[in-house]
Amino acid sequence: MGRKVKKLKNFTTEQVEALFDCDENYRIAIKLFAILLITRGYSSRALEKFFRTSFKQICNWADRFDTEGVKGLFPKTR
Repeated sequence: MGRKVKKLKNFTTEQVEALFDCDENYRIAIKLFAILLITRGYSSRALEKFFRTSFKQICNWADRFDTEGVKGLFPKTR
C-alpha cells in the first residue's frame, strides 16, 4: 500500500504553471534551482523531464551561471 499523493483543492496544474510564466523572477528561480540540483550531483539528463526542457538547455543555464552569475540567467535582449 503506497502513500497518498497530496492533491490541491483550489488550484489546477495549469494555474500553478501560469504563475511561473507571469513573473520573470519565478523563471530565474527555476533555473537557479536546476543549477542547485546539478551542484548536488544530479545529471542534466535526469533533470530534463523534471524541468520540462532539454538537458542541453539546463547545461546552458549552468554554463552562463558559472561565467556570469545570476545575471547570466536573465534573458538576453536581441
